[in-house]
Amino acid sequence: MRSAATLGIEVDISVEAFAAQVDGVLVAVQGRAALGVAAEVVPCLRSGVFYADLTAKGIAARDEIGRLCSAGSVIFADVAIVDTVMWPDRTIDLIVSGPGAVEVVSALEGTRFSCLVADPARPISTEIKLCRSVFTKGLMALLLETLAAAERSGVEAYVRQTLINFMSEDPDRIVSLLIGTSMKHARRRTEEMAEAMDFVTDRLGAAPMAAASRVVLEAVAQEADHSALDGWQAVIEYLIDRKVFDRIPLMVNPRTVEHA
Repeated sequence: MRSAATLGIEVDISVEAFAAQVDGVLVAVQGRAALGVAAEVVPCLRSGVFYADLTAKGIAARDEIGRLCSAGSVIFADVAIVDTVMWPDRTIDLIVSGPGAVEVVSALEGTRFSCLVADPARPISTEIKLCRSVFTKGLMALLLETLAAAERSGVEAYVRQTLINFMSEDPDRIVSLLIGTSMKHARRRTEEMAEAMDFVTDRLGAAPMAAASRVVLEAVAQEADHSALDGWQAVIEYLIDRKVFDRIPLMVNPRTVEHA
């Protein structure tokens, strides 16, 4: 709270006093605290006030916050931060959805936040955020493993430059290349990833990202008879329809693990 005060932000530890004065609430706390904050604040808000949750929460927490808002006639907005706040020279992209989307866009007008309304009727920003997290956080883990193995092998500068060159390509072209050819070349890529997994394990002691990638590619390779599918959307739809991801071994499908 001292940090907030130094920025000229008024601090009030009374939830009731705070709730009585506001026309809208923007919540940005750690995801695990989102539901607790909502349970404390939402019942104190006046009817018609908007409540926007920007936390990295899960679907169940988001839905419960939405129910709390509906019960108190508070207008709920699901908001996902899909940009970094670490670069002060750029705007911060938000995906806004739900009944309170318009109010959030209006409240943040003229700030560093750039709002994209995904759906003004349904709160779907959390789904978008979690899907992106599979890629962005997975990419972070993949880069850590890749560059650590490269550093240990004395080739980090060369590997890093080739990755930069690859990621500088047009994103749509990259997706079309990787996904559109995934079934056609799955068997060959599975064999190559097995070699990469052994190499990284030799250098680092383990290769969790390479191992998981090999298993996924192996599952895709079993569908190689359908390698002529046209376009990456057709490949994704086919893999979903065939429940290929459900057939991937337990080691990379923790959803099926029975916890004691």
